Amino acid sequence: MLLKLADRRARRRWSRVDGFANAPEPLALNFIETETARLTQRVNQALRAAQTRLSNSLHAPANKSTPTQTDWNWRPDPGTDTIPLGGMAAVRPGTRITPDTALFHDCHRREVTFLATPPAHDASDLPSTTIKVQNFEGTYLSLATDLPNEALAGLSRHHIVALDISLTRDCPLDAYARLNLRHGPNTDHIVAKLADGNGAQRIEFDLGCLRLDETRLTQAWLDLIFDSPAQSRITLEHMALHRRPRAEI
Repeated sequence: MLLKLADRRARRRWSRVDGFANAPEPLALNFIETETARLTQRVNQALRAAQTRLSNSLHAPANKSTPTQTDWNWRPDPGTDTIPLGGMAAVRPGTRITPDTALFHDCHRREVTFLATPPAHDASDLPSTTIKVQNFEGTYLSLATDLPNEALAGLSRHHIVALDISLTRDCPLDAYARLNLRHGPNTDHIVAKLADGNGAQRIEFDLGCLRLDETRLTQAWLDLIFDSPAQSRITLEHMALHRRPRAEI
């Protein structure tokens, strides 16, 4: 019933736009441009939300590479709800590109572009994200992804947090993953270098090396850091996080 109602409303709005199509008045033309952009944005947002939910329902339970002891898993949306069609150009440090993720860098010229790329093969896949860097006078570029509160529930030094990631770099480029945990006034970090080359890989963070106050955990986030990324193109095709208890000996 709700779908039929929404369909009728959408048809009426598109019909209204079509009715102004042959009107020569500037106000009518402005209405067509504004209303078409608004409707197109809503269609794109609905399509992306549907792709995300379909992908999660199809892939999350069926991820056979996730250990059976996993007690939490999450797939951040690397894509598109807040990214305008055509992407973002001259991205400022700290720009939030999705509800979960922000882009940071230390380059004043800001020749950094962020693009959303539709799924290449399977319509149920999430869109990938591409960062294009031209002249870059800074030293680093990073994607910072906030982990949800569920990631902190029951988290302890007996856990291993794993990152499954697939990315493509068009030139040799050092990349690192850094897990950050804030507890009380302190923030602890674990840094791991990503393997050279392209494709899928898994990074594991053993929390046993940290001196966590597990009762005061307030925030967790993951940084993907790229060193000296001038004249490079980085495509993030997949990213997922999960955790499991460490096997005790």
